[in-house]
Amino acid sequence: MMRHVITITIACFAMAVVGCLDGQQDRSSAVDTRVARVEAGVLPAVVVRGTMSDVFTIAGMMEKLDIPGVSVAVVHNGRVEWARTWGVKLAGEVLDPHAMFQAASVSKPVVAMAALSIAAEGKIDLDTDVNHYLSSWKIPENDFTATEKVTLRRLLSHTAGVSSFTVDDGGPAGEAPTLLQILRGEGPTAAGPVTVDMVPGSEHRYSNEGYAIVQQLLIDVERKPFPQIMEERVLNPLEMNHSTFEQPLPAALLAHTASGHTGDGQPVPGRGYVYYNMGAGGLWSTASDLAAFVIEIQRSSAGHSNKVLSQEFTQLMLYDPVSGHGLGLDVSDKAAGASFGHYGHTRGFMCRFIATVEGGDGVVIMSNSNKSIPLMEGIAFAVAKEYGWSDAATPRVIEPYDISTEALEAYTGTYKVGDYPVVIDLVGGRLTISHFEGEDVLLPVSETVFLQQLDGIELTFVKNKLGEIEAVSLMGGRLRLNRVDRIED
Repeated sequence: MMRHVITITIACFAMAVVGCLDGQQDRSSAVDTRVARVEAGVLPAVVVRGTMSDVFTIAGMMEKLDIPGVSVAVVHNGRVEWARTWGVKLAGEVLDPHAMFQAASVSKPVVAMAALSIAAEGKIDLDTDVNHYLSSWKIPENDFTATEKVTLRRLLSHTAGVSSFTVDDGGPAGEAPTLLQILRGEGPTAAGPVTVDMVPGSEHRYSNEGYAIVQQLLIDVERKPFPQIMEERVLNPLEMNHSTFEQPLPAALLAHTASGHTGDGQPVPGRGYVYYNMGAGGLWSTASDLAAFVIEIQRSSAGHSNKVLSQEFTQLMLYDPVSGHGLGLDVSDKAAGASFGHYGHTRGFMCRFIATVEGGDGVVIMSNSNKSIPLMEGIAFAVAKEYGWSDAATPRVIEPYDISTEALEAYTGTYKVGDYPVVIDLVGGRLTISHFEGEDVLLPVSETVFLQQLDGIELTFVKNKLGEIEAVSLMGGRLRLNRVDRIED
């Protein structure tokens, strides 16, 4: 009798194993099918209502834009469902999911999480003048800080009134300015010092310099090297084992990195610039590691995890009612935080992540090319469509706006920003734009406003008193491309 029982037990166990393996195969097959649909469904950022939109494969858009490599991790139901790579780290070096990329400004939300963990311990008050805690350097007082002060809450939400994009804070190894040189405006930094040029709390304005102050603040409070602070506060608790804030990277890690590539396709010397402003952009990471960061925000905001922050402090990252913004995060609906994410851009690298607050969905995309915005947008759209997200990641749909071919001729010509030429031409009845970071089609929204089809960037053509087009304005007027000549037939 015992032998029959043992035989039946073994048979049942064998059937269970086979069933388990069949289940795993079914799940693997389903995931492969989803990956294939994402891979073949890359959409442009702008779609004209009522017209057929261009659809690309990931490999096809990489070839079109000359992008060496891209790494993608998709979060579904609160876990990493798949992580895949396409292309190379550097010519001859196949890209793998463990390859590290510069996360650039995606560093900021990781740093914000660490800063909030210190605030949660009472070591820093969110609304106290940070000069109270800074010891290695102080924010210079001026008329703007007479009544309102720079606080950690304002620094994390980009509302501190700190100068913006006034310093060139990266460079090759041995040439990059240190953090204190950046803050003081000394050494090889291009400008400075970092100061306040708007009343703190009066306006939202993105500031790398603000996160340089956050970095120095954490160093002075914790009295530890910044990479160690980040490792202890965030990277280790979240098991981000292929991530580091070390600058420059230790030699042992260089072999595991993707090499950055500039707009002309050239590799960045040393595989990437050194950024001692680690608070703004010093993280090296992988798509899967950043996916773990995304998952922790989702779980913590729902009250299911507190590896770094409590539910209360995580929800401040998603929406801070005092500043009216996320702390370290971009959020789609500032009142509800329906989706959250961030972009990153350093010399040779671009990355982004976007995720839903509820439902446990998200995507992380990292690329080693400065021409990757269209690819990142297109992959995000494809993932959102495949997994049935809301409008958090969908192409912008515009109404048709007809401009005759003859009228479009007036827009063509060569424009310049600094020493870089930008050529606008007429091809097949559509305006095209070509520059050192690639080419795109311009879709009209009005007589003077056009959108780049692949990445959605808005351009406004500026006319002189005679009605002639003399320049192109973009980035809300911060960047101007002056016309230098016409294209000759």
